[in-house]
Amino acid sequence: VERDGATVNTVLNPVSREALALALSLPAREITLGSSASAEVHLLSSTAANTLTANDKRVAIKVIRKSLIVLSRTFNRLAEERRALISAQAGGRCDYLCELICTAHDNEHVYILQSAVLCAHIDRSVSLQDLLDAALDRRLPVRVAACVLHCLLQALAHLHERRIVHRDVKPQNIAIDAHGHPVLLDFGAAALLREGERRYSLHGTVEYMAPELLQRAGHSVEADCWSFGVLAFEVLAGAVPFAACSEADLYERLLLTQDKAPTLPKSALDAAPLVEGMLMRDPQLRVSVTAALSCAWFGSHATERGVSPPRWSSDYTHGGGSCVAEEALKWLAAAAEHAGTSQLTEQREADYSASDEDDALWAQAERAEVLERAEALWQRTRAQWDGAFAQFGECV
Repeated sequence: VERDGATVNTVLNPVSREALALALSLPAREITLGSSASAEVHLLSSTAANTLTANDKRVAIKVIRKSLIVLSRTFNRLAEERRALISAQAGGRCDYLCELICTAHDNEHVYILQSAVLCAHIDRSVSLQDLLDAALDRRLPVRVAACVLHCLLQALAHLHERRIVHRDVKPQNIAIDAHGHPVLLDFGAAALLREGERRYSLHGTVEYMAPELLQRAGHSVEADCWSFGVLAFEVLAGAVPFAACSEADLYERLLLTQDKAPTLPKSALDAAPLVEGMLMRDPQLRVSVTAALSCAWFGSHATERGVSPPRWSSDYTHGGGSCVAEEALKWLAAAAEHAGTSQLTEQREADYSASDEDDALWAQAERAEVLERAEALWQRTRAQWDGAFAQFGECV
């Protein structure tokens, strides 16, 4: 940890102690964007955000209790999330990935500060899942879907070039920004791989898990390609291709009975080669994200400016008809209402890809009891953890 007068080294950017203290304070937290078993995500006030970033960016802060990290044995997972976020910005960032501003910690918490992804004209967080839930038949217009999927492929290509596998690509982890761009969030399950490395742990969300991940046969970036294929089918057809209520159920469908994905709707049949290529059960035969970017289907939906996400302030095609800006905004407003964000102070549950141990922990006990156990363990062992938490920046 480097010290430079009143400046704190917070991994990515030098931030003044005063600015960081303001950002970490309770009054700076304007609204709660989401929560999980062990973390909360808040939107910082504009005043606090402006002390950390330029260009009037809004900032979200993820707050994780150290005591819960220790109790649930998720320190290594959190440390890898941090490394993946930093590596994702090495050599330049991607517009379709969340931007890490800095990490920090104090005596009780670890903080991850990122650019907040808020929707246009609504100034709230809206996910791709919210859009699907608010859309007719739970699917996107084909041209809009093509644009969104192309952007997400660019995000995954950026990660895979840096040997980062996200491992939890799904609509809930994709936010819609102020320009209509999809932004891939939540690196809680991400892994930063060495050359040729494969991982064997189970991470992600059941219906989007690749077969090799379910088998624990060793997985790499190809697992993201499968998840993308499931996502692509979902936004075009209105449902995931392999519905499952458990890992065992999905294992049976994919590996024992060799179920095939249903046929795409007639309006999206041209996308079948892309989706089928991504849903190859053999990861070595699966289409890569780089190859998928050149799929002819995307070219058929390109504009003069190339394939890009629709801006909600512009016209776009919906079911063969013209959908003007006002109608698009109504769609987004419906999505925001469905997300439960019509009241800014309402707290909404969100999936932050907690580990198996974390999920089991919170299933076994009430929150108060777990917090009590966590605090007792933390008080006994905190001295042993000082060095480990130092990687998140200087203790503020």
